[in-house]
Amino acid sequence: MLSNKTVVLVVEDMDAIRKITVQQVKEFGAKEVYQASNGSEALRVLNNHNVDLILSDWNMPVMTGIEFLKRVKASPAWQRLPFVMITAEAERDRVTEAIRQGVSEIVIKPFSPAMLRSRIERARNRPARIPSEIQIPGVTQHQEVEIPIDIAPVDDKSLKDGVILLVDDTPDNLRLLADLLKNKYKIKLANNGQKALDICRSESPPDLVLLDIMMPGISGYEVLKELRSQSNTEHIPVMFVTAMNEADSELKGMELGAIDYITKPINPHLLQLRVRNMMMQVQRIWEAQSSVDDMIALAEARNEAEQMVRHDLKGPLSGIIASIQQIALQPRNLDVITEHSNGIDFLAHQLLNMINLSAELYKIEQGIYQLDATEIDTAKLLKDVITVCDNSFAAKRLTCNLIVPSGSSDKSLFSLGDPLLLYSVFFNLVKNAFEAAPEKSAVRASISRDDKTIKIILSNDGSVPQNIRSKFFEKYATSGKEGGTGIGTYSAQLLVKAQNGSLELEVDDDANSTTLIIVLPAA
Repeated sequence: MLSNKTVVLVVEDMDAIRKITVQQVKEFGAKEVYQASNGSEALRVLNNHNVDLILSDWNMPVMTGIEFLKRVKASPAWQRLPFVMITAEAERDRVTEAIRQGVSEIVIKPFSPAMLRSRIERARNRPARIPSEIQIPGVTQHQEVEIPIDIAPVDDKSLKDGVILLVDDTPDNLRLLADLLKNKYKIKLANNGQKALDICRSESPPDLVLLDIMMPGISGYEVLKELRSQSNTEHIPVMFVTAMNEADSELKGMELGAIDYITKPINPHLLQLRVRNMMMQVQRIWEAQSSVDDMIALAEARNEAEQMVRHDLKGPLSGIIASIQQIALQPRNLDVITEHSNGIDFLAHQLLNMINLSAELYKIEQGIYQLDATEIDTAKLLKDVITVCDNSFAAKRLTCNLIVPSGSSDKSLFSLGDPLLLYSVFFNLVKNAFEAAPEKSAVRASISRDDKTIKIILSNDGSVPQNIRSKFFEKYATSGKEGGTGIGTYSAQLLVKAQNGSLELEVDDDANSTTLIIVLPAA
């Protein structure tokens, strides 16, 4: 998962937990792992070494994890490092503060190696969030879109995915316990202590262990003592199920860290109730992690929506600058001034509309957007966008003409959708075509209609690289464009689908051309 070039910094004040975490990270493939016992010490490590990933506990002396996170995000040298916070507490205010400060992922203790691995992968695969970039001042503060995150009530149905390990050296006992529990939980079996330890140390440990005491080799007491001695297994709850009914035996089991002690012969219904109650506590831990994950995902979605808007704002601003430059070149030409003044007015209004687009993009990504479709003069909108790009890319000396069917009536090329969303689609795609086309070549655009749809075809010389074609519409997919964010085509497809349309890519290597086909509902 981690490459053999990845350098990781683990920050944890408890030596035992830090050593286990370091070992796990090394097993994930890290080249080197630096260690620190608090945030202040971690800052010294960062000042002296290059690091690719940070894993930090929250509650630490000298400097806490959240204070350390703030210092990291305040430094231009470190602020884009993936930062995974590890904590035993999941209070909403704490989670919200960490998200606001730009944390990449939060892992709730106790956690399995598989959980840590998955959160590290997610943190490394998503762009780091910088606190100053999480909100655009004046853009969304007045357009908050709240989606409540609540921990769902726990019921028997929600426990179905829980995993219980049954440990007993007698096959009949294993069969009896499995028959009592298999309809509500996933069951793993072990007929000796060593096998039980191996399962608990794996990347997919059980959520609960039902453990016999008297077994050959490693006894149940020794298994529990070993589990409690290691940080990656100490959290696993263990219930003894044994024929040893002496008070001293029960006392010893509870002193070692068992959560319950059930004597044989068992009462089947009582056993089921005790297991259910324990699994409900396990479920609440799952739900806490899920709630934290949802909060981070929502914050990420809002940040990405705003990033798309920032990306789209560049186009109109470039068009305004280009128009001003044209006016400056011919300050006495009234026709030029009038033409470009109208263009500036059009682009300025588009800027205002795009600022308001942020909340809509957020709703679309969250699946809560409701389209209020209106009739759109599609040909005129596309022509306006082409004109803006013509001015912005004048230095490339490209030609671009919009071909429309002859004899088209006034509304024959109208589509149904949202004008603001469609403008953003056209601008992203036309701008990309102008950027990709070689100098002195052509960008070709056409629009046509059948009974129910409007089809727009946009093509340019130059073919999309082979390695990017399969992920052309994926978020952050980009190739060979300096400063490219990889969200233009992703945003375009998202907005087309939100208007009940489709967007497809075709590449012709023989003709060395790239073609985009947009299909929209006809008015």
